[in-house]
Amino acid sequence: MPKHELITANTKRSRTAAGLTTAAVRDALDLLGAMTPPAWAHSGRLRLAHPHASLRELAALAEPPTTKHVIAGRLRRLLAMAERARMQGRR
Repeated sequence: MPKHELITANTKRSRTAAGLTTAAVRDALDLLGAMTPPAWAHSGRLRLAHPHASLRELAALAEPPTTKHVIAGRLRRLLAMAERARMQGRR
């Protein structure tokens, strides 16, 4: 497969994953509200404002700018915290 086709396929996968994450982030921010750590909330709001942006693009938009790994970690922890809150609510 030519390199340009790989880049296109990777971009499509990235944008699809970003779109799916957006709904989960919206739910997490709604559920956690003020309990959300500020840095996680900022990353979540960036995802909501830019639902199809790559992690690298979100990292560049962050204040201050950061890395895609930091953004991914914050979003992952945000979603995990929301999942724990849901599970505690079911007990």
